[in-house]
Amino acid sequence: MPTNFLTLKEILAELKGKNSITALRKYYQDEWEFYDLLRDLMNDEDFKQACIDKSFSESCKKDLDHYIELANQAKKAVSKYFERKDIELQAYYTGTNDADRVLNINLTNHDGNGPIRISDILQQEKNISELNVYCDKKHDICAYRKNKERHYKFKESAYYEMTSTWPIKDESGKVVSTCIMVMNVNSDGITEILKFNDRSFTASDEVLGLIEQNHELYIQDLSLYDAVKALLEKNKAAPLPDVVPTANNNLQNNEPIRVDQDKELDGQGLENNADNSPVSPTNSDASTQTEVNLQQGATQQEIKELNKQRNDL
Repeated sequence: MPTNFLTLKEILAELKGKNSITALRKYYQDEWEFYDLLRDLMNDEDFKQACIDKSFSESCKKDLDHYIELANQAKKAVSKYFERKDIELQAYYTGTNDADRVLNINLTNHDGNGPIRISDILQQEKNISELNVYCDKKHDICAYRKNKERHYKFKESAYYEMTSTWPIKDESGKVVSTCIMVMNVNSDGITEILKFNDRSFTASDEVLGLIEQNHELYIQDLSLYDAVKALLEKNKAAPLPDVVPTANNNLQNNEPIRVDQDKELDGQGLENNADNSPVSPTNSDASTQTEVNLQQGATQQEIKELNKQRNDL
């Protein structure tokens, strides 16, 4: 695959006689590199003059304007979910139908201290059908809605800390409390449950029953309940040293069970709420929220150490 950037002269020669700006795509390694090129072209005075001189077709110019407009719309849509000003954010849409777009975002300098609010994006951006999250141009997460379900798929080598918050209902269907579960996840699914309602996780029938009430969150094609059961089966089959619960699940406070919406943390941090605080149910329509925090390139042991350091602060 070509790795050398084209000069302006080469770009104009390539576009000559073409009807689409995508004629340049083959010279760039990924979509992010291609979109960087398009933005650079829009700011290049010589290229602007070439547009005026009609050095290439009008359809190419319209195509370029369309790509840039989609990128601007996407960045505007997602910027409100990232409050840290030091994060470099890129975004673009793919897909032609307004209600069936795929939103792609790339985060640079996202060190895990801020949540990636995937759940909020999926809930509030009604015109997207799928969300792809890249960190330093590496594809880490694919998330999408399926009716009321929110599916999260973690790519190979992606390690995230996910926080899911969901409502608990009584037999009459009334929301009575909220559950919050913090877990480490990767392409294998859940690898460790760090906390359940600010306590160490215990796989009691009561706790599993509460987890089963989370009907919205799916991880690697498994419901949260099935993903937890898969982890328990895996730990049960593992050698004894690997199944001893970790001591890093520090209990903080004995807050009542809370109901919220699925939030997932990807090592960089995905949160359901803008203030990263638990959501208290106000009606029976409370949904599930998920936040994801990213630990880029970290091993499971490194993740445990990072979590312990964070808890010790």
